[in-house]
Amino acid sequence: MDIEMRSTIKNKIDWYIEKITVLGFEFNCLKVWTTAGDIRPPYPFQYQALTKLRKGEDDAYDGLGGTPLEAVKSLYKTIKELIKEE
Repeated sequence: MDIEMRSTIKNKIDWYIEKITVLGFEFNCLKVWTTAGDIRPPYPFQYQALTKLRKGEDDAYDGLGGTPLEAVKSLYKTIKELIKEE
């Protein structure tokens, strides 16, 4: 991945992170949810995605599918839906 592409992805991620933070969601409080010992999305996926993005990578994790950018978009959508329900 070239530097320009990585920069574009980082800018998009930063936008989503800012919007999610404004909604009152703290990334440092993410917990790993498990069901029968298996990690279940959305939260572990996004947490791992953010770890990868902070290293400047946008490759999908093995077994999780999707890229970190897709993960953060999904988290943003999930949080917005949860807020609507309250």
